Amino acid sequence: MNRQARKRYRITSPFRFITFLVIVAVMLIGGIQLIAGPAESTAESVDETFGYTVSYGDTLWGIADKYKDPNTDTRKAVYEICRVNEIQPDDLQANMEIQIPEDL
Repeated sequence: MNRQARKRYRITSPFRFITFLVIVAVMLIGGIQLIAGPAESTAESVDETFGYTVSYGDTLWGIADKYKDPNTDTRKAVYEICRVNEIQPDDLQANMEIQIPEDL
Protein backbone atom coordinates (compact mmCIF):
# COMPACT_ATOMS: atom_id res chain seq x y z
CA MET A 1 0.00 0.00 0.00
CA ASN A 2 1.12 3.39 -0.87
CA ARG A 3 0.48 5.62 2.06
CA GLN A 4 1.02 9.28 1.70
CA ALA A 5 2.77 10.90 4.55
CA ARG A 6 0.47 13.09 6.59
CA LYS A 7 1.69 16.44 7.67
CA ARG A 8 1.41 17.00 11.33
CA TYR A 9 1.32 20.45 12.77
CA ARG A 10 2.64 21.24 16.20
CA ILE A 11 1.90 24.25 18.29
CA THR A 12 5.33 25.37 19.30
CA SER A 13 4.23 28.53 21.06
CA PRO A 14 0.83 28.48 22.81
CA PHE A 15 1.00 32.25 23.35
CA ARG A 16 1.38 32.96 19.61
CA PHE A 17 -1.39 30.50 18.76
CA ILE A 18 -3.86 32.07 21.22
CA THR A 19 -2.89 35.55 20.01
CA PHE A 20 -3.58 34.44 16.44
CA LEU A 21 -7.01 33.06 17.42
CA VAL A 22 -7.94 36.27 19.26
CA ILE A 23 -6.94 38.42 16.27
CA VAL A 24 -8.95 36.23 13.87
CA ALA A 25 -12.01 36.37 16.18
CA VAL A 26 -11.80 40.18 16.47
CA MET A 27 -11.49 40.53 12.70
CA LEU A 28 -14.48 38.23 12.12
CA ILE A 29 -16.66 40.12 14.60
CA GLY A 30 -15.58 43.46 13.12
CA GLY A 31 -16.33 42.25 9.61
CA ILE A 32 -19.78 41.03 10.60
CA GLN A 33 -20.57 44.34 12.29
CA LEU A 34 -19.33 46.25 9.25
CA ILE A 35 -21.56 44.23 6.94
CA ALA A 36 -24.60 44.34 9.24
CA GLY A 37 -24.39 48.10 9.74
CA PRO A 38 -25.07 50.06 12.91
CA ALA A 39 -27.06 48.25 15.57
CA GLU A 40 -29.23 51.20 16.47
CA SER A 41 -30.39 54.33 14.75
CA THR A 42 -29.15 57.63 16.11
CA ALA A 43 -31.81 59.81 14.51
CA GLU A 44 -34.59 60.94 16.81
CA SER A 45 -38.05 61.67 15.56
CA VAL A 46 -39.61 64.97 16.51
CA ASP A 47 -42.96 64.48 18.21
CA GLU A 48 -45.65 67.09 17.74
CA THR A 49 -46.81 67.95 21.25
CA PHE A 50 -48.75 70.54 23.20
CA GLY A 51 -48.30 71.61 26.79
CA TYR A 52 -50.59 70.61 29.64
CA THR A 53 -50.45 71.73 33.27
CA VAL A 54 -51.38 68.94 35.65
CA SER A 55 -54.16 69.82 38.09
CA TYR A 56 -54.65 68.38 41.55
CA GLY A 57 -56.31 64.96 41.22
CA ASP A 58 -55.25 64.40 37.60
CA THR A 59 -53.90 60.98 36.70
CA LEU A 60 -51.98 59.91 33.63
CA TRP A 61 -54.75 57.47 32.85
CA GLY A 62 -57.35 60.27 32.92
CA ILE A 63 -55.20 62.66 30.87
CA ALA A 64 -54.40 59.97 28.31
CA ASP A 65 -58.06 58.93 28.08
CA LYS A 66 -59.09 62.55 27.53
CA TYR A 67 -56.65 63.32 24.69
CA LYS A 68 -56.20 59.97 22.95
CA ASP A 69 -57.79 58.82 19.72
CA PRO A 70 -60.92 56.74 20.44
CA ASN A 71 -59.33 53.76 18.65
CA THR A 72 -56.13 53.91 20.74
CA ASP A 73 -55.64 51.80 23.85
CA THR A 74 -55.33 53.99 26.95
CA ARG A 75 -52.30 51.99 28.13
CA LYS A 76 -50.44 52.88 24.93
CA ALA A 77 -51.38 56.56 25.36
CA VAL A 78 -50.07 56.54 28.96
CA TYR A 79 -46.84 54.93 27.75
CA GLU A 80 -46.40 57.58 25.03
CA ILE A 81 -46.96 60.46 27.48
CA CYS A 82 -44.39 58.94 29.85
CA ARG A 83 -41.92 58.38 26.99
CA VAL A 84 -42.20 61.94 25.65
CA ASN A 85 -41.80 63.47 29.12
CA GLU A 86 -39.23 60.91 30.32
CA ILE A 87 -41.21 60.24 33.48
CA GLN A 88 -42.71 57.27 35.30
CA PRO A 89 -46.47 57.20 35.98
CA ASP A 90 -45.97 57.86 39.70
CA ASP A 91 -43.86 60.99 38.98
CA LEU A 92 -46.98 63.05 38.12
CA GLN A 93 -47.58 66.00 40.46
CA ALA A 94 -49.96 68.96 40.55
CA ASN A 95 -48.77 72.07 38.65
CA MET A 96 -46.33 69.96 36.65
CA GLU A 97 -46.00 70.97 32.99
CA ILE A 98 -46.06 67.96 30.68
CA GLN A 99 -46.15 67.53 26.92
CA ILE A 100 -49.01 65.60 25.33
CA PRO A 101 -48.28 64.03 21.92
CA GLU A 102 -50.80 65.16 19.31
CA ASP A 103 -50.97 61.73 17.68
CA LEU A 104 -52.19 59.76 20.69
